[in-house]
Amino acid sequence: MRVVFIIGLITVLLAPYDLKAQDFGVLQPGDTLLPRELVYMNNPDEKTGNIADYRGQLLVLYFWSTYCKACLSSFPKLEAINRKFQGKMTVLPVAGDPTVSAEQYEKFYRMRRERNLPITIRSVLDDGSLVQNFPYFSLPYIVWIDEEGRVLQVGAAKESLSETQIQQMIDRADGYVPNKGAKAHIEPGEMLASGDEIYKSSLSPLNPSLKGSGNLFFMEDSVSSTIVVPNCSLASLYRLAYEVAYPEAFRNTFTAKFTSKGILLETDKNEVEDIRIFNLALSGEVPLSELTYYCYELRRPKGYSKKEMAEQMIADLDQMFGVRSAVEKRRITTYDLQLVGDSLLCKTLFSEARGQVQVIPENGRKRIWLTNASIASFVTALNQRFEFPFIVDSTGLSDRIDVDIELNAGSTLAELTKALWTLGFTLEKHTRLEPVLLITDN
Repeated sequence: MRVVFIIGLITVLLAPYDLKAQDFGVLQPGDTLLPRELVYMNNPDEKTGNIADYRGQLLVLYFWSTYCKACLSSFPKLEAINRKFQGKMTVLPVAGDPTVSAEQYEKFYRMRRERNLPITIRSVLDDGSLVQNFPYFSLPYIVWIDEEGRVLQVGAAKESLSETQIQQMIDRADGYVPNKGAKAHIEPGEMLASGDEIYKSSLSPLNPSLKGSGNLFFMEDSVSSTIVVPNCSLASLYRLAYEVAYPEAFRNTFTAKFTSKGILLETDKNEVEDIRIFNLALSGEVPLSELTYYCYELRRPKGYSKKEMAEQMIADLDQMFGVRSAVEKRRITTYDLQLVGDSLLCKTLFSEARGQVQVIPENGRKRIWLTNASIASFVTALNQRFEFPFIVDSTGLSDRIDVDIELNAGSTLAELTKALWTLGFTLEKHTRLEPVLLITDN
């Protein structure tokens, strides 16, 4: 029996290490990311590599997909980071979307080259193992790995990869760990209602470990009704609550679609300054990392409807931030996007490509780049990224379009009208009575 055991043991020790035979589990900070082969895309000089190649420097795995606008917009910045910190740190994009094949990625890269907006940073085509180690629920998603292959931090990329942040990580200043969560304007805590019925209402800072960022979840069990909203800006917290509480007034209107313009602030309270920052972040004037993100939870006895819970959420937010919010109808100026003549001049030439929309700041100008995108998404980009009055899609067209135009960051309507004319569009001015979310002093 002893001889058989020794031979079996020697066989196990000498067998080549088969990583793919492992049961890939979720890795947490402190765990080690084991070496494995990597298949590179968009990198003609080097088709394969290994995670072990990055030992001795910091490694950031940057999970992305072709549908993630924030990911695609960040690639030039990631390349600049890799150049600046070469030898000390590498950001390595990882394409982990199982619904996209290698052939589809190659078509995607080719389309970007043909549309004069190439992606030049190399990326890993994941075989599924990295996503199993680091399952994500939103993109971009980043994982920090130290010089010895240990996981430092995982989470949604709410914070930008700033040069300051990276240098702090390289220096490990004061035990710095990225993306630990922005500090809320108020301390985490809870409120208890007075009277016979007790409810729990809490607002806490960003928690990257929570799933479902930016969504409102309603749950019921045998004793309670609960609303949970993880990792949202203040503007989004209000929008989500009003969409549920007053859907007829706020959910299906075009003012509700564009939070940056559908919320009017008539208060100077510093507590809601984040809503103004939200508007600037959407327009690209300030980085998203400037926003504060909150987690909200409300628990009440069983029997309260989702609508009633959302109404209480609104009251809680008003009390927590010392304001009054309400939906009111206001007369607003809009400009309707209409077709010039009978023909659309910018119909897509890439009907098989996944729709792409990017607004790229370049030397005081903004490049609006769309491929196989809807007209509605074009209008959304104009509303979110510029300070124009409301623009409304009145074309009635379902055609997909390609667009590549540049406007000054502070462009006038006259400049926009001139650019739209080259695409076969024009603008017509209207005045409408529309609901807006008004936030005032209480």
